[in-house]
Parts: sequence; C-alpha cells; structure tokens
Amino acid sequence: METSAAGPIYSTVAISRRELYDILTNSGQSKINDQFKILISYLKERTGCPDTNLKDINSKTYHFKSEFKSRWLNVGKSRNRAKFRHTDEFKGIRKYRGFQIIKRHNSTSPKRASKYRKAYKTSIEKEPRQMSGEDALALLVDAKLSRHQYSLIRQSNPGRFPSYKILQAEKTKCYPNNIKVSKTFAKVLLQDLFNHTVERLISVQESVISSLNNEQVEKLQLMTKWGFHGSSGHSSYKQAFHGFQASDSSVFITSIVPLRLVCNPDSNNSKIVWQNPRPSSTRYCRPLKIAFIKESSEVSVAEKNRVDTEIQQLQNSKLNSNSRSISVSHNMIFAMIDGKICNALTETTSTQTCYICGATTKDFNDIDKMINRKITTQNLQFGISILHGWIRFLSVSIFPINSQLKSGKREVKIRL
Repeated sequence: METSAAGPIYSTVAISRRELYDILTNSGQSKINDQFKILISYLKERTGCPDTNLKDINSKTYHFKSEFKSRWLNVGKSRNRAKFRHTDEFKGIRKYRGFQIIKRHNSTSPKRASKYRKAYKTSIEKEPRQMSGEDALALLVDAKLSRHQYSLIRQSNPGRFPSYKILQAEKTKCYPNNIKVSKTFAKVLLQDLFNHTVERLISVQESVISSLNNEQVEKLQLMTKWGFHGSSGHSSYKQAFHGFQASDSSVFITSIVPLRLVCNPDSNNSKIVWQNPRPSSTRYCRPLKIAFIKESSEVSVAEKNRVDTEIQQLQNSKLNSNSRSISVSHNMIFAMIDGKICNALTETTSTQTCYICGATTKDFNDIDKMINRKITTQNLQFGISILHGWIRFLSVSIFPINSQLKSGKREVKIRL
C-alpha cells in the first residue's frame, strides 16, 4: 500500500487458486474456519494491509470460502448431474485428458477402473536401461556370438542392446599398443601389455583407488605369473610359411596371468586392491606371443631368454587417475610350465631324471643317499620334481581291505 496526500493507495496482488489451496492444506488445521484465519493473516502480511482496512480482504476470502466449500469440498457428495454441471467449463478443452478419463470411468462399468489403473502404471514405468558397451561385449564373448547373431538378438529389443559399432569401440579399448603380427607369429611387448593391464585394472577398481592416499597410490605392485606351452596335432593347411620350422599344425603360446594388485606389499599394512578370483582359468590369461612353431628345447630356451630380457628392462607402469599420479611396479613369477619345459631349461635329457638333484629311478630307493645328495638351488624356481613323490599304493588299497576282513565287517572277493 502506498500513501499520498489524497489518501491511501492500495496495490493489487494476483494469487492463483492453487496457491490459496496449498496455503489451506499446509496450515496444519483440520477445521475450515481455522484454515481461513491463517489464510487471512497470510494475505494481510503479503499485501501490507493495516487492521483498519481488512474489510476488502474479508469479503474476498468469504466469497472464496463459499466457492471452496461448494465446489471443492462438497462436490463428492453431489449427484452425477451436479458434478457435470460444475465441470461444464472443462468441456471442449482438449488438454484435460485426465478429466475425460475420469468422466468415462464414472459413466461406464466398474471394470474400467482396473484397466485405467493398469494403463497408468504401464505409462509411468521406466523404459529398460540400455546395456553398457562393456556388458554387451562380455555377453558377445561369453556366448561366442558372431556379428550376425548379435544383430538378430538386438532386433528383438533395440533399446536394450547397443549397436555393434559401440561393441567395436569397446574392443579397441581391450587392445594394447604396439601389436606386431606376421605370417608366423603375433606378439606384443611386455611393457605395453603391462601398461594396458594396469590401466584396465585401475579403471575397474576406481572406487578402491580413490580410498587410497597419494603416497599409497605410488606404492602399488602387480603380481603376475607367466609361462609358455606348446600344442601340436592341429589341422595342417596348404599354406607356405617363411622359415623351415613354421607350421600351422603346431602352436607355441607365451602368456601372463595377473594375480593380485597390492598396496605397500613389503610392509605389514599391505592392502589388496584387486585379486584374481580364478587364477587357474583362461579368462584372465593375456597372450604375450603366439607363434606357429613346434615346441622343442631350443625354442623353450630362446623364449625364456627373450622374456627375461624384457623383464630386466621392465619399468613401472604410470598413469593419471582423478588428477593423481599412480605408479605400479611388477613382480613376475615363472610358474606356468610343465615337466618338459623344466627339463629343457635345466638341460635335463631324461624325463626320469630329477632336474633338481640329478637323481634317477635307481637312486630314489636309497633314502640315505638321497638325503646327502647335493641339489642345484637355481632350479628350485621351477618347483619340486614329482619324481620324489612316493605313492603308497599298498597302504592305500590293500591294508584297509585286510583290516576290514579281520574285523568281519566286509566280505571282499579278490581275484588274482
């Protein structure tokens, strides 16, 4: 309200019915008279009207109170004809689709209510979330689907499955740098493979990495086992190879398997950031080199020397995550080997000779001689030879049967 020499000047305030209704419902009063008292106090405060000039506000609120009681509160008690009379102003307005549905529901059979309720719930249900590119790629790899098979599955629900181009982009993220491919082999540098492995592990365990401080993220270590093995007897095709040893009937593979990513491995407060749930599964096996060549002693020794050279030149994998510098060192364990490779690397000519102590089958039964026998400590990295394992066949099979025969608990027929 403004004042002048001629007298007071009142200002006009526009308030919607919805706002008035919200004030009444949020007043906290159950009786309508108490609700309107609060409404009058609100209007008085908003317009700045003095107590001596409340006549205009009281008349307006009284008129609104009568309409509120007759058209809002008591409309449920009226007959259908009265309801339609109060809602005549909505006829012809197309945007009030909800009113038309309610009117149709009241004027027809009661079974329509369940149909409308079901249709309403269906309309507000969220659309199925589209799978991420990584999840879709995992599905394609696990199910061994081709591109055509995946496209057919995607046609059934395009909103659920991403396009194949997204899968191709995710595939490129799984490839390390500097992959070399020729007609006889495919390989990648050990440093590049480790850098890519660390990058993928850090992205997967980002929540765990974020809980570490800046000092801990620079003292991470990745434990990895590695080895190589040959396979032969494959189909041989009429394809010329460069080199007399190359043949597609034999494959020689060198691979690594990450085992554990640890923080502060040399201290008592070490913390496991990631651990391989299936260390013996091929799921986490990462090929280092694949060659069409037959496994032999010369090939095994040459491959061992080649990888050892790369291990000596190996550096820490460094990357940035969330504006923090992360450094990961590497600890490699030569454990993915068999007895044939152990004999080739230790220059043991016979499979019946222990590559640790050099004993043969004639020396194993002389226990005193075996205890005092000298061993090659360098060969302990390959594990203990199974030739020293005694199989107590008589104690396991014959003696339990003999004891059961003496006690009379079991009848056993032994055929000689």
